[in-house]
Amino acid sequence: MQHMPLPFVRHPHLINQFTSSLVDIPLPYTDPICSLAEALGVAGLTVHRPRHAHTVVITTDSMRRGIGLHASAPLTNAGIHHVVAQCSAHAAAAGAVVVSVRNSAPVAAGDTELLHRLELALHHAGIQLIDFVCVGRGGLYCPRTLINGTDPWSGGTTTG
Repeated sequence: MQHMPLPFVRHPHLINQFTSSLVDIPLPYTDPICSLAEALGVAGLTVHRPRHAHTVVITTDSMRRGIGLHASAPLTNAGIHHVVAQCSAHAAAAGAVVVSVRNSAPVAAGDTELLHRLELALHHAGIQLIDFVCVGRGGLYCPRTLINGTDPWSGGTTTG
């Protein structure tokens, strides 16, 4: 019996699903977020298209399972309390990954100060800042690398 190739079928709804991320995205309330790549895969579900400046916050429980996913205004010193409020809305909140999406280059003056303020404000709310990631034209980076911060991802697959 000769093998006949199946015709290629274009289904617009399925094509759009596969172009958003190639990462195996952890299931909310079930799978822990174990790497920066997984966190970015989750955050990518909320990144606005076309891209414009905003903030994506992933709230996790004590086992780093995603329990909240929010998009809001671009992150500023004044807006940090909004991030804390978003995380605190979840009773089981124990951690947060904050992704700052920018229209410009990912690195901006004041990122390390923003990191410290964000970490302190979340700490006072009883929530650990797992990571702070800046995504912009040309790539991404983690401000913790500028201050020689430790990699919070036990898997270490992507350190930023």
